[in-house]
Amino acid sequence: MAAATSLIALRDYQQDAVDATINHFKRSKDSAVLVLPTGAGKSIVIAELARIAKGNVLVLTHVKELVEQNAQKVGLLTEAASIYSAG
Repeated sequence: MAAATSLIALRDYQQDAVDATINHFKRSKDSAVLVLPTGAGKSIVIAELARIAKGNVLVLTHVKELVEQNAQKVGLLTEAASIYSAG
């Protein structure tokens, strides 16, 4: 499941994480946890999953800089997002 309309290409391990997540939710309604180490590009994976979801997606984080980073990555993969930060 490659990102057909994105401006960037996911790395193999990022695409594997996206594919595994989609496959999980096709088989189950159970929650899922993705484990990606520092520097793995979690923001890109989140943005790609949001793009594929084609609906409203809520991404929560506890750090203002991560809100900005996630919003930037979403902008690379899909239409403009609505962003709110209490910080």
